[in-house]
Amino acid sequence: LVDFIKSIKAERKTFLDNFVKPIVLCIFPPDIFESERIFLRDLMAQSGAREIYLSETYSACILSLFTISNTVGKETLCIGERSYQSIKEVKNLEYSETKMYDNSNTEVYDMDFDLVISNKSIDPTKFKTKLILQGEELRIKLIQGIKRLSEHYKIFYFPDEE
Repeated sequence: LVDFIKSIKAERKTFLDNFVKPIVLCIFPPDIFESERIFLRDLMAQSGAREIYLSETYSACILSLFTISNTVGKETLCIGERSYQSIKEVKNLEYSETKMYDNSNTEVYDMDFDLVISNKSIDPTKFKTKLILQGEELRIKLIQGIKRLSEHYKIFYFPDEE
């Protein structure tokens, strides 16, 4: 990862790039451990980043659909891969109010969410929510949200899209 960041710097090298450290936005799944987040932050610092912004994938997905000011009061359910840390409710993106649910907790099906984001395949008919992101649509919204998040943090470099 450090080599990748250095290669990006080398690709667009100008005279000023010798003196300016990059700003890095690191997007990661919501169900990683705190120790893994610290590792990512340290890794980005080792790469020579001037500023490091860590954000969970659900933040980017939410921003692909809502503005930052419009996320207040929105309730999002994020379903991750790890069974012991699989369901996270996000009540307010700006302040990261979250609540964890056990994977076997079926009460989430009866709750009203503005958005459900799932990293694994789910049956959308089980949820009251009509707005569900998963699969290819999740990938597209994630890319759109990362661009919005980057604009918010004033990070403007995007590699060529496929």
